[in-house]
Order: sequence, then structure tokens, then C-alpha cells
Amino acid sequence: MIIPKKSLGGTSEIIPAQLLPGTKNPSIVVFLKKNSVCLWNPRTKTNLAILEEINKFPKIITTIKISRIWSSKEILISTGLSCGKILIWKLNLINISIKFSWYVGHFNWINHVQISNRSSKILSGCSKGSMVLWDLTKNKGIFRKKVAHLGEIKGLQFLTYNKDKTSVIISYGTDNLLKIWDIRTGICIKIVEIGSETFLEIKIKKEKNLLLALTRYGNIIMFLITTPFNLKYLAKFQGKKSYNKSTLLYDFNQSILVQNNGLGIINIFFSKKPKKEVLKKNLFQDFEYFYSKIISYNFKKNTSGLTLWKGKYKGIWTLLLHTMETHFLDFFSLSFKKKRNIKLEISIKRIYKRKIDNHSGEIRTVLWFLKDKFLITLCSSANSLFIWNISLQKCIKKFRVFSSYISMEYSDNSSIIMGGATGNIDLYEISSGTLIFSEKGAHNGPIWALDCAENSNFLGTGSSDGILKIWEREINQFILVKQLKVKEQILNLKLISSRNLIILSGISSVIWVFSLNSLEFKFSLQGHSLPIVSSCLCDNKRLLATSSADLSLRIWDIFEKNQKKVLFPEETVVTSIIFQPFSVNFLSASRRGNIICWDGNTFLQYRQYNGYHMGPIWTLKFSENGNYLASGSSDKTVIIWKRNYLKLSKKNLKEEEKNSLQNNSLKRKPINKSKLNNIIKKFKTLIQFISQLKKKRGLRRLKSHIKKLFFEIEKTYSDTLIRCLKSCEIISLLNILIEKSKLFLDLNFFQNFPKILVV
Repeated sequence: MIIPKKSLGGTSEIIPAQLLPGTKNPSIVVFLKKNSVCLWNPRTKTNLAILEEINKFPKIITTIKISRIWSSKEILISTGLSCGKILIWKLNLINISIKFSWYVGHFNWINHVQISNRSSKILSGCSKGSMVLWDLTKNKGIFRKKVAHLGEIKGLQFLTYNKDKTSVIISYGTDNLLKIWDIRTGICIKIVEIGSETFLEIKIKKEKNLLLALTRYGNIIMFLITTPFNLKYLAKFQGKKSYNKSTLLYDFNQSILVQNNGLGIINIFFSKKPKKEVLKKNLFQDFEYFYSKIISYNFKKNTSGLTLWKGKYKGIWTLLLHTMETHFLDFFSLSFKKKRNIKLEISIKRIYKRKIDNHSGEIRTVLWFLKDKFLITLCSSANSLFIWNISLQKCIKKFRVFSSYISMEYSDNSSIIMGGATGNIDLYEISSGTLIFSEKGAHNGPIWALDCAENSNFLGTGSSDGILKIWEREINQFILVKQLKVKEQILNLKLISSRNLIILSGISSVIWVFSLNSLEFKFSLQGHSLPIVSSCLCDNKRLLATSSADLSLRIWDIFEKNQKKVLFPEETVVTSIIFQPFSVNFLSASRRGNIICWDGNTFLQYRQYNGYHMGPIWTLKFSENGNYLASGSSDKTVIIWKRNYLKLSKKNLKEEEKNSLQNNSLKRKPINKSKLNNIIKKFKTLIQFISQLKKKRGLRRLKSHIKKLFFEIEKTYSDTLIRCLKSCEIISLLNILIEKSKLFLDLNFFQNFPKILVV
């Protein structure tokens, strides 16, 4: 069982970043990932807080609304999710505390959230036209309208009349109807048919009960709302072109109005107090009676991610421009100065520019680095290599590589070897990102498979040219030592130095097994009907898992040279497979972005994770200690999962799977003394061999051998073996591993232990 903990990259490409209100300076940026809210300091480029509480509901955030509660000096962050739920955080800037609460009332994609003036109520609307009013003080809903509009709700606003302080709700939907609702009873008081115009957005000017509507042609239409709920057509600002991405921006005091066409041009208007005589007239008025146009500014780039922030000082605003494609943030200061006999002096200056840490392409593969504290991610389409600090969720380094790489593996602790789409093999230093060695034209085509043999200096590469090449590592270079020509493209490759085996698979869906030393053909495994997409080898070097384009997942026994199980997890291709470290349990990831956990003994799925990724998952990698899992997808996101070591509960299985579990459950056999003595002898032999390894190759390889030993040893023999090894110098390390041996039950190891280790 795994639990999602952190996500790297995956910044939202739908909702732009904005500055946190209620602060003295524009020093905190709020931007969204697909399933979390990040508070980011742009000057220091550090994450101040990451708000996420969606483990049970793995859906993306579709809308956000931020408001300042001035009475309590708290900040309210309201987010709507694609599953129809609302998640609200309350940030206390004085006590530095964060509280959150869930609100469940919709069943479809939430596309609009609005907060009342006093931040005591929240209004939400979904894509199917339902509307819910929530009371934040009592944490419950006031009323719900399942069919407020026939179609998507485009705008929601609160309105309080200045005279009698009557509160109403104004809503607008794709049915082109403007409706006024009683906030107490939820009854629709007035329905206004707009006609030929189509609104993109509506805004309420608190003073004088004015309603501003932005049309798809870039026009701003102004209405006066009077009792008893009548709309008077007051003024209109004529746009020059058709603006499909236009938005209206208000500051908190509503002193200026910014019209953004989304294509680079903004119009800034200064609010004026109209005379009472103008409002009493029913005739159409000029827009300049209410707003005076100050300036029209051209950013010369896409401005669909523009937001407005008002600071503490008068006459100073900040414009934040978020370029959604590259996630660059441009900060502009907007200031006005009034002088005698002179019009307003306006200045728009760029303050600085920052970039949000994000992947620039889909994730092809990942590698854990420096005791699982860092993660290396490869974006092949963008020719980029990223190094992430996992605890801070920050990209500490980004390298531009010389080619589009497909495969990547460790060469040693300080360098990585990568296979490119052009057939090159390149060796990079991790710390500096410099190219140490390059073998141009190593293959005549993309290198789809690359694998380093464990505990040896051999490297295997397979390409679309159908040639398997074995390389030997020397100081900062690789030398070709042998090659084998295959009749078809090589898609998957595994080198097993302890078994002297090479496992290949290509387009023909056949698995070939060769000798690593002599490249002699040994046997083949057949069962798939289409090319094999992914493969993974268990730590016992016996079980092999493969997935194919025929939608099947198959488990093979290399020793017995047969197929153990055929599985069909989903109606789509399984794109990645991985075995859990020191266990026969495995995980599979699909093209739909789902992850399934499998029991390696019964071949039953005991957990499925849907909706965490929004695209195919291309890679799954466990950390060195086996406690964490990284999954990389085409949605430019890497999710870090934590393993939960709780025992498998039958409650997680279906009724049919429960019965099969009971039938397939293994009974404990009595201990055979002769078998016990044989195991103890071989165990002592193994310890002698490990002691020699310790002298030659260091403690790191010693630990890996001992971990593999306890992956295979039976729990019933642990106490006896420890008694026989009290005089051994590594007894303390063994005791630690014995404590974790509860995970590795009932596995036979010494029957198939490699003969190479026998001294």
C-alpha cells in the first residue's frame, strides 16, 4: 500500500498565479498545482507553504478565490475541485496557523466560487448549472439549486443594496439568462433575458449598485440595479476588436478597473463618482460619466494570466503577468500621481521576473539521488534534466542536455549514462551537468533500452537497429566489448550478472534469454501477441513481469522457463511495472494514469489509485531504501509516494477475491531439522563471502547483499541463524534487518541461491 506525499512540477496551466491579499508588500505568490495550492516567495524562490488535503479525493483544482477577512485578519482561500467538492483554508497571519474544511454539495466540475463581502458566506456553481450557498460560520449549506441555469454557470456575485441593505445573489449562465435570487430563501426573484449579447464575465461595483458585464466582443456594458430588482441600461464602452479571452480586474477598493483582452493589450479606467442626476435618468449615458480611461498599454505577449494587486500605499498597484506556457512571472508596478493643472502621471515599470519550478515536458524516467533526498528527472522532449530537493519540493538545478534522451541509468555515484534518440551514448557528471564522454553513432537509431549490470562494469544498450551492444566501463569512458545482432528492434533489456543472463524483448512480442558471457542463445518465452512495452525483474532474479500492447500483464518464472500468471488490469496498456524491493509484490501503471498494487503470491490487486496523474505514467522507481516510490507521467508531474507497511487486510479485497485468498492461503509446514542444518551451513558460507566483499568493495555492497539475503530467508530460521552468528562482526546490522524481516515471509532462497557465492 502506498500513500501520496509530495508532487514535483505539475503547475496548473488553467488558473494563473496571483498575489496574496492583505500583505504589506507583493511578496507572496499563490499558484496552483493540479491538486495543491502553493505559497511562494518570488524573491528567495522558496516555498513558504504547500496546502494539500486531497488524499481521499485525487482530483484537480478547477477554480480558486482568495479574500481577506479584515475583522479577524485572516485570509480565506477557497478552491473548487473537478469532483464537485470545495476545499477551504483559513490562514491566520498573526498566529501563523492554517485550518481547512471540506464542503460537499456538487456532483460535477466546479467552475466558479464567490466569497461574500464579510467572508461569512461562499457561493459555488458547477458545470451542470447547480448552485449552492454555504455558511462558513456554521460549516453547512444554506440552500442548493440543482438547476439554477441550463448549462454552465459563468458568473456569481453578491449584491447588497445601499439603501435598505437587502442582500441578493446575481448569477449568469450559458443559457444567456441573468437571475436575481433571494439570499435567505433561495427563491428566484427576477429573470432577465440578455438577448443577442453574450457575457464572458460580470462584476459588481459596490457603490451605487452598478453591474458591469464584459461581452465576447470586448465591450463593457453597465447596468444600474434598482428596487424592485430592475436593470437600467446606463453606459457602454465600445471595444475595437473581438476579444475571446477578455477579463475584468478590480482592486479591493474598486478604485481602478482593468480590461484585459488576453492578447497583450490592457485598458485601465479610473473610477469616478457620478452625480445623482445621472443615475436618476433612464436614458443611455456616456461611459466617461462613471470611468475615465487613463491608459492603454501593450505587453506584446499573451496576457491571459494577468492579475491585479493593491498595496497599502495610495496610488500604487502591482500587475502580475503569468505566462501559462513557460510559467514565467513578470511583476509590474502601476502608479498614478496627480499634479496641479496637469493630468494624471502614469507609469508602468517592470520590477523583476521569476520562473516557477516546473517540468518543461513529459517525464520519461527518474533516478533517486544522494540517499533518496533528491530526485533526477528527464524530460526528453524539452532536452532538459532536473534535480529536485524532495523535502523542499524545489528544483535546485536544471541542465540543458545536447540531445533528446529516452533512457537513463547510473554509471556510478557521481555520473549518469543516457541513450539518445539519435543513437548516441553520453555520460554526464551530476554535480555540474558537464558532458564527460560521448559515443556518437553508437547505434543507428533511438536507444530504447539501456541497463547496467549489477556488481559489474558492463553496460547493455538496445536500439531500433536490432543490435545488442555490451560496453565495459573504464575511467570516464565506455568501450565496446561484444555485440549481438537481432532481427528486430530491441525495446526492453535486462542484464543479470549473477545468473549470467541477458533478457531481451522486441516488436515480435517474444522474450529471448542469452548468456551474458558468450551471448549464446538459451531459451525464449512466448505468450504476448503484441510488442512488449515494459518489463521488470524481481530482486530474487527469478520472477519477470512484462506488459504488452495486447493489454495483458504476464508473470514469468525464469528458472522453470514458463509463464506463471496472465493478468488484464484495465482496458488499456500497462506502461510501467515495478517490483517492490525485497518482495514479490509489484505495482503496475497504465496509460490512463492509474496505479494498481498486486499481491505477488495470489496475483490479486489489493489497491488501485485513480486520478492522481492526468496522463500515461511512463516510469515507476522505488528509492534505495524501498520506503518511497516516484511516478512520472506525461502530465509533467512526478508524485512521491510513501510505502505503508501495514499488513494486507482482506477488507480491501472484493468478495470473490476473499474466497480465492482463503483457498490459496498457504499452511505452515513443520520445521525439517535436516533442511535447517543445510540452510545454516549455506548461511555461514554466504557470510564468509560477504566479509570478503566488505574488504574489497566497501560497506555499501555489503548492505545490498545482506538485504537480498533477508529478502529470501524464512522467518522461522531467523532466531537459529542469529545464535550461530553471535561472533560475526556484522551482527548489529543483521539484528536491524531481522526486525524488518516480518515483511518477507515464507520464501525459499537457498534452493536457488547462485553457485557463484559458494566458497
